[in-house]
Amino acid sequence: MQIHKIKKKLKAISYKLEANKAFTLIEILTIITIIVLLSGGIFYNFKVSKKSVLEAVVKEVVFNIKKVEQMSKGTSQEGVNEAIDCPSEVCAFGVAFNDVTGKDYIVFVDKNYDRIYQVGDKILETITLPNSIEYVTSDFINVSYESPYGTTHVYDSALVDCDVLSGAVCSIEIRSTDDNAISFDIKINNSGLTYVE
Repeated sequence: MQIHKIKKKLKAISYKLEANKAFTLIEILTIITIIVLLSGGIFYNFKVSKKSVLEAVVKEVVFNIKKVEQMSKGTSQEGVNEAIDCPSEVCAFGVAFNDVTGKDYIVFVDKNYDRIYQVGDKILETITLPNSIEYVTSDFINVSYESPYGTTHVYDSALVDCDVLSGAVCSIEIRSTDDNAISFDIKINNSGLTYVE
């Protein structure tokens, strides 16, 4: 008799469990809230990640500009001019932002000493920006440093001095191709000051 009562109670409990298989409104709202919070965090991190990549690229560009300046100051050492095929004691090193696609920039030795990159100048390195990043300039920008003191010259493609062109500085905007709101401006003036805004 005892076993029969236990079986009846188990059957009743089993029936109640089968009847309550649906989710309650509270459970559904809790799940939706969790999904919304997680997806919001993922999108925020994605945007922060894009900005971090862009900051790293800007640092690399500024580093390369400063490296070229240091190279110009080091050409007075014996044997350096011959190693880089510089035609005289005075030589210029430069960085040319003259790619119409905004993807490549060139580190060069200005062999004909005209302070801009032209055919015949020695290319030391061509640097390509990552796929989702580009640079934008109002015109082609050439930054050159004259040896042996690192005297700075910043020109556009028509050999107009940037100080004359824009009042004080030339600007190279580096931005994300996915989101133009994420960008940095690298400013360069003829006194050799390079900074980021």
